[in-house]
Amino acid sequence: MYTDIAILPANADLWSTMGVQTEPFPVKLNVPYTSLVWEAIHKNGGGADYVSESILEGATVKNGKLCYGPKKYSVLFTVEVRGTSVEAMEKIREFVLGGGRVFCIETLPEKSVGMKDFEARDARIQAIVDELKLTGRFTLLPKPEGDHFLEWYKGVMAQYDLPHTITISDPDRFLLQNQYKMDDGSDFFLFVNASRLEKKSTDITFPASVTKGRKAWLYDPATGKRYTLKVPADGKVHFDFGPSESFVFMFDKMGGKAPEYKPLPVKTEGLELKNWAVSFVNPEVPDVPGTVMADLVDLKDTEAYKNFMGVATYTTTFNVPAGPMPKYLNLGKVGYIAEVTINGKPAGLHWYGDAVLDVSGLLKAGDNIIEVKVTTLMSNYLQTMTDNRVVQRFVLRRNTPLKPAGLIGPVVIY
Repeated sequence: MYTDIAILPANADLWSTMGVQTEPFPVKLNVPYTSLVWEAIHKNGGGADYVSESILEGATVKNGKLCYGPKKYSVLFTVEVRGTSVEAMEKIREFVLGGGRVFCIETLPEKSVGMKDFEARDARIQAIVDELKLTGRFTLLPKPEGDHFLEWYKGVMAQYDLPHTITISDPDRFLLQNQYKMDDGSDFFLFVNASRLEKKSTDITFPASVTKGRKAWLYDPATGKRYTLKVPADGKVHFDFGPSESFVFMFDKMGGKAPEYKPLPVKTEGLELKNWAVSFVNPEVPDVPGTVMADLVDLKDTEAYKNFMGVATYTTTFNVPAGPMPKYLNLGKVGYIAEVTINGKPAGLHWYGDAVLDVSGLLKAGDNIIEVKVTTLMSNYLQTMTDNRVVQRFVLRRNTPLKPAGLIGPVVIY
């Protein structure tokens, strides 16, 4: 992963304030928002690595960069670090005096780790901090109110001109990106929309250092298909990411051909399908009674099925007039995996992205039968397991809300 920003967590303080931590991801943290700083950097188009005191101590400083192995960092963030090693602090001093920049969130380092000669070691750290504060490249930043690190970092990035390869016009908490560099110098960016139900749209501007003399490709990680991607001269591309959808943007000098990427049209106007017969299969609860829905409704909002887990099968018959046949089916909102059959023929499987399927050739003039099998998540059913200690800890005591379930719609063909 390509990164040019380093983050030093308060690991030494974690042990001194909360005891020895042997878990790789401790449940309790002294600075619980550290990961939000990393996320904010990436969601604003940058890239960061976590580093430790041992990495700082083993790093070298060249041309204003903190270098460790192949990595070169021009910026270091410390996240509420109060205690650190003198050796790490000396390297931070060398880094700042060599042209690097350090941003200390909420507090400045003030003490050393360990008890041996701690008074002299504490004094050395404090002397280094006092020296670096005069450089203009050692800055104390207050943390934002609440957990608004995404917006906070966007402002910090603009104010201090912090490095970021790409510009994202509308950073979003659910839209994450990582940049990777290949051995041949090619760049690719992995974008993930972590929202299960909402689409995310943004403009992404790729700099000339990435696009110049290279061909742009788009890869769908789920299917493995490659497409050509049109990138204008200014490098700005508008892109829509459906729920739980991922794409890889690749820039290289590789030849070859591929079809141009054209997403399926998402529309809500057309023939809306109603009057659904719904049957249920729950592997833990036999003989769940079926129902009829004139209009689709989220199962979590019904008293009878709010805790359902399993497969809900929706079936309806609809009439298509003679003439040009509709090409697309939009399932609307789905919670969660939908398998569609039209007139006995498979139409597709949906579990991410816009719930739109190409149904060309599957419809006929007159009556058509559609069946949608939705496999739900088990989270809503867990709330009935009041005698399970694991469920109590991770679901019930956290007051986890019910998740959308079933075919929610509206379902439209066009």
